[in-house]
Amino acid sequence: KSTFEIQDKLYACIVDKNNKVEFRNIEYIDRFPHFFIIKNGINEGEKIIYEGIQNVKSGMLIQPTDKSMKEIMKELSSK
Repeated sequence: KSTFEIQDKLYACIVDKNNKVEFRNIEYIDRFPHFFIIKNGINEGEKIIYEGIQNVKSGMLIQPTDKSMKEIMKELSSK
């Protein structure tokens, strides 16, 4: 839900400390059904947009709501 591909490159939407959206190219070491092991592109502690990436644009200011990994895992396991 939080990534998209363009011409064989993988992107994620990062939300900075000022709630500004940035599309960022990411590289991964391994890919699983719902997760990636990230090599480059996202730093520890940065927030990513989990849902709704089709509704945002780079530079846009948003009002994010936090979702815990526990909530995400519960949602994914029910599918």
